[in-house]
Amino acid sequence: MSISSIIPNQGNEYFRQACDGKNLEPSEIKGVICPGISAVLSSKERAENQDDECSAGEEHRQSRSGGYRGCFDPKDGRISTNSTTISTRQSKDCGSAYNRSEDLKSVQWRRRMDRATADLQLKLGSLYFHDGATKLQNGDYKTCLSRMRDCYRPIEEVKRLARITGDELDDLLSESETLEQDVFYHSCSASSMQARHHGDHLLTVALQEEEELDMTLVFEVIDWYKQAVVLAREVEIEQEAIAESRLGVVYDKVLKLTQRAKTYFNHTLQLVESMKPRVFTSQDWYKECITALQRYQEEVRQRDEEEKRKVTAKYLEELKEEIEDITKNNTSAIALIKHVYNTYPPKSTTWEKPSDDDMAKWESLQSGTKEYKKVLVKALAVFHPDKVDEKEHGMKWKVLSEEITKMITNYYEHTKFAC
Repeated sequence: MSISSIIPNQGNEYFRQACDGKNLEPSEIKGVICPGISAVLSSKERAENQDDECSAGEEHRQSRSGGYRGCFDPKDGRISTNSTTISTRQSKDCGSAYNRSEDLKSVQWRRRMDRATADLQLKLGSLYFHDGATKLQNGDYKTCLSRMRDCYRPIEEVKRLARITGDELDDLLSESETLEQDVFYHSCSASSMQARHHGDHLLTVALQEEEELDMTLVFEVIDWYKQAVVLAREVEIEQEAIAESRLGVVYDKVLKLTQRAKTYFNHTLQLVESMKPRVFTSQDWYKECITALQRYQEEVRQRDEEEKRKVTAKYLEELKEEIEDITKNNTSAIALIKHVYNTYPPKSTTWEKPSDDDMAKWESLQSGTKEYKKVLVKALAVFHPDKVDEKEHGMKWKVLSEEITKMITNYYEHTKFAC
């Protein structure tokens, strides 16, 4: 047995100790792993021929793989740099052994090395991806973008090996395609976050550091936010919602274009609605969106009420005599209803005037009784302005009906507190 085949066994013993020591600290793991790697490297240096060197290269890859699997879990993240370094060296070991084996090793051996190389490249790409995804969750989009770019070379290497080996690596090729799709989504999400941060910075400069508002800079901010929206669309809904909200803020507070701002804010709420049951009530961008929309609603309500007051004031002046007459006869709920039924009868087609005998019986009704409330409710139903056809009966009659309704409602509210 050659010395190059004895030394790897010593290295494997080191790796076995590292794998068994599950509670070892990173420094202790490193103290066991490094001698193992050194032992296997020594076997390559002492190889007596090319066949031994090829075998040592494969052993080097396997021993690194054992140490990596036992000690460097990619989900742990304690020694992520060493993990990627080991995977990279494993791939180089496979490549070196493969290149020297054409005339020395069988086709099956070379196919086994192709699969090992593809598997290592896939592991390396997965390491980069998981590290980048973790960084993105923590808001570090720069490192995430760097890690996602690192993923493409291992993925392309798996594709290359799959092409030259036929269908033997279809399982690894399928995994690499899934990984590539995940990398694309995370790259878009990180790029969206990057574009939004660029826009935030330029907006701060435009609003605080410039004596006069630089509109060119403002429109550049809008471009960055729109780019963030496009990159996140159908990829990361939360990032899209944040960018939409930012656009709403620019149009609301800077450009004073309420309608455009309202469009972006409404779309933000639609995106938030699609992410239920997640809630964003504590997020600043969501609070800004809700506050702005509530302000718009209040402005619309006040504007409508002001327009209504202006229209109503005109007809109130024309109805001055009628209102004075109704007010004069407003001595009680029953007296009021009897007077308006006789003098200003409702114009609803379904209303039938009560007989004189029925109206005479109303005088004996006690306030708060069921029969008393029933008389008031019927009067409210026929005089309510929402039941008046403005086109048929005119605005003047609608205003008068509204004034009568207010007076009857006042009596009805008192019945709620009657004993």
